[in-house]
Amino acid sequence: MHRRRGALLAWGLAVAFVLGACHSKNAGPPVSGGTLRVSVRDLGSLDPAATTGRGGLLAIEQLFDPLTRIDPRTGSARPAAATAWSASKDGLTWTFTLGTANFHDGTPVTAADFKAAFDRIARKATKSELAFQFESVKGFHAAKIDGTAQGLEGVQAVNATTLKIVLDRPFAELPVFLAHPALGPLPKSMIANPALLQRQPIGNGPFKMAGPRTPDRVVLARFDAYPGRKTYLDKLEIDLQGDSAQAWRDFLAKR
Repeated sequence: MHRRRGALLAWGLAVAFVLGACHSKNAGPPVSGGTLRVSVRDLGSLDPAATTGRGGLLAIEQLFDPLTRIDPRTGSARPAAATAWSASKDGLTWTFTLGTANFHDGTPVTAADFKAAFDRIARKATKSELAFQFESVKGFHAAKIDGTAQGLEGVQAVNATTLKIVLDRPFAELPVFLAHPALGPLPKSMIANPALLQRQPIGNGPFKMAGPRTPDRVVLARFDAYPGRKTYLDKLEIDLQGDSAQAWRDFLAKR
C-alpha cells in the first residue's frame, strides 16, 4: 500500500513539473498560450484500464479528472471532480459529492459514469493491473478474482452527484488512492465502444484530444469548458522519441 502511495505521489510531482507548476521565484508573470512538446520513450495506451507507458499516463492525467488529485506540496488528497467527501464513523462508507462538469463532448459527468469506469477496471475480463486500487472495496474479490460479478458491489451511484463507496475494511487513505490519473469517469459512448479509448478518448479533464492519436504522437488541446483551474497552454504534444540525443537536437532546433 505505502509503495503504491509513494509511486502515485512521485507521478503527481513529475506531471506538475512537466506542465510548469514548478517555476522560479524570479520568473515573470505567466503567459497564456503556446504549445508544450514532450518526448517519451513509451507512448502506451490511452485506455485508462490498460495504460502503462509514461506517455499514455501523461495524456490520461490531462484528459481525465479523477475524484481527487494529489497536492504535490503535502502529499494529501485535494478536490478534483469531487468537491467534498466524508467517511462514516466506522470508516467503511465513504461519500463523494461531485461538482458540476461536462465531458469533452458536452454530456454531463455523473456519479454513474464513475461507477461504470470503476466497474470496468475491476472486472476480471478487463485484465487491468489498476484493479488492485479497489482491493479494499466491497465486492472486489467477486469482480476481480472470481469473475462472478460484473462490477463492484461497494461502488454505488446514489444520484447524479453522489458516489458512495463501501469498504470491506477501514482504509483512511482511500481519497489518496482515488487520485490515480486513470480513475476518471467514462461517458456512455466510451463504455459502448472501448476501441475509441485507444484512438480518441473523451474525458472530463483540462485538455481534450485535438484529433485521433497516431502511432507516435498524441496532441491535446485546452478544454475551455473545464470547471477547474485553467491551463496556460493551448496545446500539449506528446511524441514517441526513443533517441534522447535526437530529442535534444529537436528541442534546440525548436521542432
